[in-house]
Amino acid sequence: MKTIIKNYKGEEFEIETHFSHIFKGYGRWLIICRVSFKGHRRPFHSYTNDSMFIDKISDVRIDDASWEEIQNTYKEKFLDNLKESIIEWCEDINE
Repeated sequence: MKTIIKNYKGEEFEIETHFSHIFKGYGRWLIICRVSFKGHRRPFHSYTNDSMFIDKISDVRIDDASWEEIQNTYKEKFLDNLKESIIEWCEDINE
């Protein structure tokens, strides 16, 4: 899913994101955001114990939601947590 993020200077980076999750035990989930930018790929991670969010993802899938709807659900919850690291990575690629 294509997304545009901006750094504090107003520079825009068009990235492709793909979210997924893995159960890590004890109510913890690893959220994986695989990001592509200018031919480079890198996974970014976040952890959550928000079981209601995981239930929401399951419900969206059961309701036969589109891939974009599922990805938007992840994006709304986790992209802000990862944005600073993703921007730093994009800036390094541009240098």
